[in-house]
Amino acid sequence: MAPAGWYLVRNRPENIGLKIDGINEEEEDSLSSKYAPRVHISNDPWTLKEAMQTKEFWLVIYLVVIPSMINTGIIFHMVSIIGEKGYTATFAAYILSLTSIIKFPLTFLGGYILDRAKVRLVKAFNFLFLIVAILLIIKADTKSAFIIYALVHGSFMAFDGVSTSVMLPNYFGKKNLGSIRGFFSTAMVIGSALGPLPFGLAYDYFNGYTEIMLIVLLLPVLALGASYLATPPNYNKST
Repeated sequence: MAPAGWYLVRNRPENIGLKIDGINEEEEDSLSSKYAPRVHISNDPWTLKEAMQTKEFWLVIYLVVIPSMINTGIIFHMVSIIGEKGYTATFAAYILSLTSIIKFPLTFLGGYILDRAKVRLVKAFNFLFLIVAILLIIKADTKSAFIIYALVHGSFMAFDGVSTSVMLPNYFGKKNLGSIRGFFSTAMVIGSALGPLPFGLAYDYFNGYTEIMLIVLLLPVLALGASYLATPPNYNKST
């Protein structure tokens, strides 16, 4: 892949004469007028250092790290979770596959909605899907219940991924998006790495997953409030 990356990848559309949505620089300041008035699109040149000095930056960090922790925690232990309910590893693989399949088409729907609604409200509503998914996997004891879980969790993952991709440039602009997104990616990787650990420790201690699921349930509940508070930050060069 190295040659393909060297010859095909460009840092930004402007490097090859392209503009976002085909607009020129004069039109860029009025970008948000192409969408519903309630959609916030930032053209402020935030640096990573400036962004880190805002509370909104850390609220958004929480909103992206928590799903990474919970998703990997559940996915890495899915065979064991389903095995507790009397089902095979093959069925666990089916459930994981179904989660990915439902995620694909809903990503397009998420993009359509996020052009017309505030991203933080979409985030807040989407965490309800994660709460329901956790409750379902705790209570599920039939194949149909696990299939419903897969549909709900897949829906959450679809909207979570696209909303995060929209939130970062909309809140912090695109001039220094590489360093800002890189910081977020690092935080997500750390969250993903730590996610399975409490599930494993809880299984060793409680001989099951119900207790850790109930504890983990608090995290998306808190994310509902964090989503509401994560309004677009006001750019101030002196920060």
